[in-house]
Amino acid sequence: MHAHSWPKNPTFGDQIKLRRRATNETHQTARQELRDNPELIPNPAPGQVPVEAAVFAALIREYGFHWPSSTGGPYGIKRLTPRRDELVLHVERTQLARWAAALATTKGSTGVPGLEWTGDGKDTVLTQSGGRIVLARSSERDWHKALDQAAAVPRPTPRQRDRELSPGTDHQVHWPAERLQPLNDQLSATLRRIHLLTKLSTYVRTVDLSLHEHAGHLYLADRSLPSVAPIWISTGVPFPLWPTASTGRVRPVSPHARVLSLVTQFSEAAPPEDPAHALCILASFPDSSLARRAAEHALQHAKMVLENPTYASLYDGGGWIGQCITVASDTPLDAGHKPIWMLPETESLLDRFSETEELGKLSPDFTEAEDRRDPETAGSRGNSALQEMLNWALAAATRPAGPERYWRRGGGIWTAQLNGGQETIRAEVDRNADYQIHLLWAGLPDDNAIVKEKTHHVAASVLAAEYMGITATIADPFKTEAGNRLANPQDIQPDADPLEAELILAAPYTRILDITGLAGVLTFIDHRVGETPGAAAGHLTPGTREYDSDQHYMNSLTSWFMEYGGIPATRRGEAANTASVDSPEFRRHLARHRAALDPFTACYLAAADRDPQLADFADRHAAGVRALRAAGFDELLARDPRQLPDAIAKFAAAIPEDVDRLRQWANEVPRSS
Repeated sequence: MHAHSWPKNPTFGDQIKLRRRATNETHQTARQELRDNPELIPNPAPGQVPVEAAVFAALIREYGFHWPSSTGGPYGIKRLTPRRDELVLHVERTQLARWAAALATTKGSTGVPGLEWTGDGKDTVLTQSGGRIVLARSSERDWHKALDQAAAVPRPTPRQRDRELSPGTDHQVHWPAERLQPLNDQLSATLRRIHLLTKLSTYVRTVDLSLHEHAGHLYLADRSLPSVAPIWISTGVPFPLWPTASTGRVRPVSPHARVLSLVTQFSEAAPPEDPAHALCILASFPDSSLARRAAEHALQHAKMVLENPTYASLYDGGGWIGQCITVASDTPLDAGHKPIWMLPETESLLDRFSETEELGKLSPDFTEAEDRRDPETAGSRGNSALQEMLNWALAAATRPAGPERYWRRGGGIWTAQLNGGQETIRAEVDRNADYQIHLLWAGLPDDNAIVKEKTHHVAASVLAAEYMGITATIADPFKTEAGNRLANPQDIQPDADPLEAELILAAPYTRILDITGLAGVLTFIDHRVGETPGAAAGHLTPGTREYDSDQHYMNSLTSWFMEYGGIPATRRGEAANTASVDSPEFRRHLARHRAALDPFTACYLAAADRDPQLADFADRHAAGVRALRAAGFDELLARDPRQLPDAIAKFAAAIPEDVDRLRQWANEVPRSS
């Protein structure tokens, strides 16, 4: 259900369905709660906010990156019931020890200072300064058992953990209450809507929230995307599910003043005459009296939106600019550009402006021929122009305070140096509106630009660069180089022997080669692979960094999946370069690069490459399929900790042993699996 599909007059059933999307409650519970309080997700009482924020921050620190399918839900939360004066959480029983480790103040954990717990029948109640969180159906006895289990596990002290941090692991830092305070409302609201992450994880499969510091501000970041937008914005839920701010938290901001100041500061030509003119420039729309009337209408509408407590979170996560730009992403779900229907109060914006058709005819892309083919084109373009003006008016008005004083101009280039939590970031914008983001770490070259993008105007690029400066280092742990290797590999003990399940749970979905990915590569390479002598001389020919698709450079069947399946490539001198995928050496290689093979893929490739006498692809493929059958499809499925559906085993069972049948099978089986 998207914002544009939310009905004007929702039924009680619609409201129940939407609430359950955020809480995962039973239908009966959601129905009863909405009868008692018609607010979809009740705002917490002031005394509730600090304890909910502190508990959630501790859970973020404890869990970090995880698969909700293996923890019973995001952060182990199966379902929750938010009320004004309490938050009722149903925690997966197997996760109670992790909760105890996160919340209790012990030698190895900072926990949540001042948090107390008492038994209440079948429940345990956590309290702090009047705030109340109920762990439903987790008795006092269960909680004390969890505390004992947590205490029995050796843990690094907070100082040790903070000292061992590398860039990108700031979710593990313990932030004191006074530093968290500006984020308290967002943390509490996110916890009360935590199962929106379950919806999000149907795309990215994992949850990886962190507390990210940038230029003296803390942000609640989602490293799976990456994004710093609140989850109700990044998931595109209907506005009734957004948290409503108290009247005292509504910020008195003038979009007119913000837009005019921004464009005036960064104008290469004559400064704008008034706010409406400035917005035409910022939204890249040709100036005219009609365009200025439209811009003034958009500015007035932006003022009305920002005065509405429903939209207070437009300021969060670096402001609305994050929704105006397209952010390149390696993950299946783009974190940046959102469809235009996500704009607040779009209907009233369009309904109250009577000149949309005439405005559309001023659009640079409009042509008379197009209008003759489709008379509605002009009106559609006019609507789009109005919405784009509102987008940029909101972006300028919700710009975080501070960055404007960091910008300096020299040699036709605007430069700002921003200090993050563990890095220094330099943003550059030239007179052509090209912008770059550089990381300034010891040992990195000065021209190390990690972002190179462009917008239509210098002022727009400044906003975009400031936002990209916030998000630039969020996904650092997963930045890759040639061969899908991590730019900053993980430190792994030389004698470690990571378990198959550990590798899977530590890897993002996009860095796991599963059986469906393996099948896709097989149907691509079936007519390309000739003889593969094996890994004895190295999976990949030593000395090449750009892994040519010619088979001369690939000595094993596994190496073809490094080239086309995303397995991190091995290099000369690494033990993994001559090792089977089921060996400790290769598993250490996967661990260093936060990658994994599912049990089916590992079984297939290990068998296919095992016999040095099987040089022909057809023979190696047949050996791999026979190994799958011998291991048992249900048994292999059970080894995967992600609790995948039985259809995966059926899919694997359908892979033909005869390589000549692969193409026909690929056209038939995947559609029915």
